[in-house]
Amino acid sequence: MIEFEDFAVAESVYASGLRQPRHSHDYCNVSIVTAGYIDEETEHGRYRGCASSVVLKAAGCEHEDRVGIAGAKTLSIRFARHSRIGREIRNGAWSWFERPEIVRIALAIQEAFRARRVFDVECGAVTLIEAVAATQANPNAPPSWIGQVRKTLEERFDETIRFEDLVRDHGVHPVYASRAFRRHVGVSMTEYVRALRLRHARQQLASTQRTVAAIAALSGFADSSHLARTFSSLLGVSPRRYRQMTTGEV
Repeated sequence: MIEFEDFAVAESVYASGLRQPRHSHDYCNVSIVTAGYIDEETEHGRYRGCASSVVLKAAGCEHEDRVGIAGAKTLSIRFARHSRIGREIRNGAWSWFERPEIVRIALAIQEAFRARRVFDVECGAVTLIEAVAATQANPNAPPSWIGQVRKTLEERFDETIRFEDLVRDHGVHPVYASRAFRRHVGVSMTEYVRALRLRHARQQLASTQRTVAAIAALSGFADSSHLARTFSSLLGVSPRRYRQMTTGEV
C-alpha cells in the first residue's frame, strides 16, 4: 500500500472462483482490475470487469463479487474520510468505465505502482479520481432510446453500423441523436463503439493465446495494424505490451 494525504493505493489479490457475499465499505474507492476478471452485482445491475476496467463505488454501496477461474488482481484507490472529492461522490454511486482515456490512465498507474514510482502513482491517481468523479456531475436521466441504442451497439460492436439508420429505427433524428448521445453518455457513438471494440480486444489479449490478427478480426478492427495503431494512440501501449502487463500468474 502507498498512502497519501487524501487517499491510499493498495493492491489486492483474489483466489480463483472466490465469492464475496453482499457487503459494503465505509470509504469511497476507485478500483482498477489489473489481471483476471471480476463479476460484480449491486442493486443497479451486474458487470464483468476485465483487465484495466475501472469501477467507482461510493461509501456504503452494497455489492457482491465473484472472481474468475484464473483469479484476479486489483489496484484500489481508497479515499480518506476527509477527502473533498470523496464527499462529492453521490450516495449509491456505482459505475464501470471502459473509455480509452480512462483505461490509459489506469494502465499508467499500474506501471508506476509496479515500479514504485510514488510521485507518478499519486499524480495518476488524482487524474483518475478527477476523471471518474466528473461523470457524476449530470444527474439528468437519459431518454429511453439511448439505453436501447447502447444495448444494440454493445451487441453489434464488431459489425459495421450506420448510426443514422440505427437511431432512425427509434424514431430519432440523427443530428439530435448525436448531440443527445454525447450529452448523456459523454462520448459520441463512434467513440462508444471504439471503446467497446478495445474492451473486447483487451479481454482477448489478457485471457487467450489468440494472435493479434485474430483478435483484431473478432473485435471489429480492419486488421492487426489498425488494432495496434488504436492501442498505441488511445492506451499508450502496444497490444503485445498490454498482453505482457495483464497476463502471467495471478
